[in-house]
Amino acid sequence: MVDRTGESFSYRIANVTAKTLRPLIVSVVSRKSHLMTDEALCYVQLGEEFALHSTVNHADNEYVRGSNALQDAECACRASKNGSPICPR
Repeated sequence: MVDRTGESFSYRIANVTAKTLRPLIVSVVSRKSHLMTDEALCYVQLGEEFALHSTVNHADNEYVRGSNALQDAECACRASKNGSPICPR
């Protein structure tokens, strides 16, 4: 998760479900926010708790819409998993 100031929050979750994601997301994200997620079913009901909820469609190669803050955070995460100090562009 990345907030508008650019601060990022990441968690390792062994069993990704709506039940396991909800407590983490609502502890960090204001309910007045526009929640941006992918189309995973675990976000559908959770998204109803926020002012707005939009999704990106990875099947259509859509990974970011609007701000690049999340894209940068995801890139850094991928780079760290690959052992690379920089994000390939």
